[in-house]
Amino acid sequence: MHVTRRRLLVAITASCFLLGASPARAQMTMIESGFICVLLNGDFAKQIEVGIGPDTCVYYGSNEGLKRRCNPGGPDTICDPTLTFPAGIAFSTGGSFLNRMYVADFGQGDVFRSTGCAAGTMFTDMFAPGSIAFPPAGSAYGDFLYACEAFDGPIYRINSAGTKVEWLEIETVYLRFGPGGAWGTGLYATDMSTPNGAAIVKISSAGVVTPFVDEFVFTEGFDWGFDGDMFATDAATGEIWRIKANGTMTLFATLPGAADVAYRPGEQALYAVSNQGGLWRITRGGPAGVDEPTARPSLAVWPNPGAGAFSLRFATAEAGLVEASVWDASGRRVRALGRSWRAAGTHDLAWDGRSDAGTPVAAGVYFARVRAGQTMLRARVTLAR
Repeated sequence: MHVTRRRLLVAITASCFLLGASPARAQMTMIESGFICVLLNGDFAKQIEVGIGPDTCVYYGSNEGLKRRCNPGGPDTICDPTLTFPAGIAFSTGGSFLNRMYVADFGQGDVFRSTGCAAGTMFTDMFAPGSIAFPPAGSAYGDFLYACEAFDGPIYRINSAGTKVEWLEIETVYLRFGPGGAWGTGLYATDMSTPNGAAIVKISSAGVVTPFVDEFVFTEGFDWGFDGDMFATDAATGEIWRIKANGTMTLFATLPGAADVAYRPGEQALYAVSNQGGLWRITRGGPAGVDEPTARPSLAVWPNPGAGAFSLRFATAEAGLVEASVWDASGRRVRALGRSWRAAGTHDLAWDGRSDAGTPVAAGVYFARVRAGQTMLRARVTLAR
């Protein structure tokens, strides 16, 4: 993957308190105002997967095998020391899979299952297993475990006897079913095959792939947390992004090697792991008196449809560097509209319907993007010649 990006990291006033017996090499360097983070465990190796079990405990991979932590302050329990590289964790809650834990071990190339926090037995073999997930009971996705071969794909459907069938060819490392509500309960997955980096896509029960958000270099894990938003990691840039159901993205935190996140609802805490080491806990409770932005970020385009002369009006909640561009439906940038420092408030830009080369682009659907500080705004543009 040959992608070069530079990001503006805006300084946030909230502090990140680093607590724990041993320091991790990866240090949380920025977090959204109104939140605090705590380093719970500084284990160095193989921390790329974290999940919340039916017992509400946190399960995560480490250099000592698969671990469980039921209280933020510990202690940790080693569930299975034989696992060499836990890369996927899923919990069945009935159906033909009964009530068990399934762990994909990237190092051994197998998926193991156990009853609770205990050593597992081999369930099925895979070449290089990555993420695994169970669909909601009774959904159109059926009574299967969905599992991916990391990086190259495919996604398999595996029945409770361990028989796997290739379901969808897609280059992915992570998949998870939606929580309902505005997000639906369909399958979300990373897609490493996009032209400009990596993306998160939606996959229907019939295997139809629909783009959701991109702008990642190497997106590795995601979960739904505070305020029902999605939180997604970019392991290459060390960023954790907060994503709304409409696709709006804001930078939530920076953590070198950010690999996966999991939200513990009863505790209202987001747990994060880094492939450079460290188990982190993020909760509300930053500095008192933090005000919400007075302006709501937005982007509008008119006329729409238009014949080649468009006005883009966007609003920013804070001063910062703004970068605007236009992309086609295949994910290729066709026009850069410049980068400049803008004050908070409403601003206007224009696109004349031409490419970077100065030639008129073909009629069709395009997408305007405005990155304003930590926020990514998008708008669909229909060009009718």
